Amino acid sequence: MTDERKERRRKFASEFFRESAIHEAGHLVMAWLAGFDVVFATLLGAETARASIRASSWQKDSVDEIQLNLLWAEVSLSGPMAVAIARSDDAILLSYAGAEEDLKKATSHVSRAFELSYQLFDDDADLNWEQVSRARIKATLRKHWRTVLAVANALLDSPEVLEGVAIVEVIERAEGFKK
Repeated sequence: MTDERKERRRKFASEFFRESAIHEAGHLVMAWLAGFDVVFATLLGAETARASIRASSWQKDSVDEIQLNLLWAEVSLSGPMAVAIARSDDAILLSYAGAEEDLKKATSHVSRAFELSYQLFDDDADLNWEQVSRARIKATLRKHWRTVLAVANALLDSPEVLEGVAIVEVIERAEGFKK
């Protein structure tokens, strides 16, 4: 393999990991803002980049299941939206490989919320929710973009798994909370 080709592969891998870190950071920051518990995140490779988030005890006790499903849907969309913001390309939200699973999860949560609401919605209901939600997610991530980048950098600097406590510390520091 030529040196030029090796350099191109290294650059591609670096860009891939950066984009994966931004994707996971989008989920983590949005989850933290929504009150979810951030458990851990890892960026070990193409197949193992993931974040673990769970509903917090206060959410389980005080947020109805409809609202909780809509919050989960927004957290699911926030990873792909963070990549769209980083690429300055909203169209990428629906087309890049890392978005497919998250979009399926978001659709599932929205469908469950609509099902729980006992209302009949036409086909435009999902679309209307998604359009409104996308705009809200995009605005929220842009407002907290410095925090998304701080979490992404922490993931890139982490040798293996970044625990929830460390992630929350990065978020709180970036958000200006005193520790």
